[in-house]
Amino acid sequence: MTRFLSSKNLNWVFQSKGNRKIKIKGRWNTLDLVPLSYHDSVTMKISGNTYSTWEIDGEMPGIGSVKVIISEGTNGKRYYVTDRIKWSAKRILETYLQRWDIEVMHRDFKQDGLGHIFLRKLCKTELYLRLIVTGRVLLEISSIRSLCKYPGLNDSVEKRKRWVSFELLKSMVKTARRFGNRFIDALEASLTNPYRSSRNAFNAMYNRSEYN
Repeated sequence: MTRFLSSKNLNWVFQSKGNRKIKIKGRWNTLDLVPLSYHDSVTMKISGNTYSTWEIDGEMPGIGSVKVIISEGTNGKRYYVTDRIKWSAKRILETYLQRWDIEVMHRDFKQDGLGHIFLRKLCKTELYLRLIVTGRVLLEISSIRSLCKYPGLNDSVEKRKRWVSFELLKSMVKTARRFGNRFIDALEASLTNPYRSSRNAFNAMYNRSEYN
């Protein structure tokens, strides 16, 4: 994987197991046996959590020169490896933490996307996945607007999704109060006829309300 990323001129940060070998100052050792002194550690706070960190430069088999950040917090020790030798420990950790949003998107693909694909052609499947990504981007844009509207809202994926769902529900309730049964009929028509334009059903609802 690292060779593939390097061939594309892409940099990487990954979490490593403690038994991975590293060569430091001409001597081989495993990450979990690298001698550490708390006198040499740096304490930093990221996303509200406090970590003790150490920076190590060395070489790994099949990879070459790397920088390793060893962090110790409430969940024990973690090892983060990158080819960006000049990056600071904080930047390396903050970059790795962005991985969670990608993991959540992959989970949504598998649960809400790939599990319901019944398409035979690869081009159709690719189009379907692109639509899912587009929908996710629109969801993120909506969540950003919600974060601006509610400054105290915690910036986490699950809370953002819940607030967007609440905004949609609130908008639906207000529309139902305004148009009554006409809205329910239009909503039912859009669901029971999925291959017809739902815009036409709701346009008809608005047009009827203007003349009544």
